[in-house]
Amino acid sequence: MVNTATARAKDVTKLVDGGLVLLDASLKPVAFDRGAMTILNGSQAHHENLHREISIPKEILDVIKNHNPLDLASVRLHFWTPSGKYSLRAYRIEPQAETLTEPLVALHFVRASSAETAVRDVGAQYHLTEREQQALIGIVSGLSSKQLAAQMKISPNTVKAYIRLIMVKMGVESRAEIAAKLLL
Repeated sequence: MVNTATARAKDVTKLVDGGLVLLDASLKPVAFDRGAMTILNGSQAHHENLHREISIPKEILDVIKNHNPLDLASVRLHFWTPSGKYSLRAYRIEPQAETLTEPLVALHFVRASSAETAVRDVGAQYHLTEREQQALIGIVSGLSSKQLAAQMKISPNTVKAYIRLIMVKMGVESRAEIAAKLLL
């Protein structure tokens, strides 16, 4: 039996589209939102609100340290977490209040969307098998049934069977409707 709190926590993680972290001059986190906490600490931290701290991966900090501080906006990274692929942008924030004496660094995390990520999300939603998801990736990549059959090392008729199963599970009647569901 699945623990309901864990299941809900995983659902929350899946929905996190982004987050924001503010770092001081020494690159230590001074503020962050729930999205960043979930992205960096995982679903348990978001759901149970247990962690009041976050840990920025060393790879991210190294890139920021080795970058021109006046040109942080050009920092663009992609990285994977258990909840998916994310893009990161860094920004230098100049102090305007007397309470801040040094610039801050803002890290903006945004969930990266890709055809494969969309297929995985839809695959989970409609309970598609791994092979059905492979077929779906081929469909959204624009492959014909024959091309997909060669790629998957199966017959074109088997590909057509997978496509029919996908359509039944998703409640659609055409490849175009499959694509439309992926975009929603």
